[in-house]
Amino acid sequence: MKETKSHYSFIAISEKKPNTLIVSEGDSDDNAQLVYTTIKAMSLDNPDKNYFVEDYRIGHRKRQEFIKGRMMREFPLIKGEEGDDPVDLEVLIETFRLISEVVVEAGIVTKWKKRYYAYGYKLLTENKFGIGYDHISPMKFADVMTNVKINGEKAITEGAIEKYKPQKTFDNGWKLSEYENNQLEHDIANLIGGKFIDLYFQLKKEKLEP
Repeated sequence: MKETKSHYSFIAISEKKPNTLIVSEGDSDDNAQLVYTTIKAMSLDNPDKNYFVEDYRIGHRKRQEFIKGRMMREFPLIKGEEGDDPVDLEVLIETFRLISEVVVEAGIVTKWKKRYYAYGYKLLTENKFGIGYDHISPMKFADVMTNVKINGEKAITEGAIEKYKPQKTFDNGWKLSEYENNQLEHDIANLIGGKFIDLYFQLKKEKLEP
């Protein structure tokens, strides 16, 4: 992490591809430049290894290979790992904006609470909406979601995400450390997670339809 006077920059490292740094779709140009500077330095320090950058920004989507500080080859990024597309940030924000209505209308909860957004954050880091944001911090995520409101106020905060994000994985059943002995809350969390995923891909499909 690099700290500046006005903001923080985060470098995402691929968990599945060795020696690969990620520029996410929503990253700033400054953060992208930091990633490229870092990968060049790493490849200079380790001349016997190949290093890569995967850049998912719109208009940039590419995978570049670096050897001894130089970019040697470039490939277009059309599909992500295991057939997943990069996260569509516009659709993601709309998903978080609408999810409270969808979950309440489905009868999963009678009233939406801000802590439920932590479940969507956990899905994002588990690549359930696509790839590119598995290393996003709660602080950066809250900043991305600034325009998501409840009663006119900012809905998503770093503190709530850190406190309420589930443990383990969605596929294996989340566990909520703050509700360890309350199975109902665990069930609700997993139902809300399913609604997050359904809504995201529904909105993404609608966006692609003519």
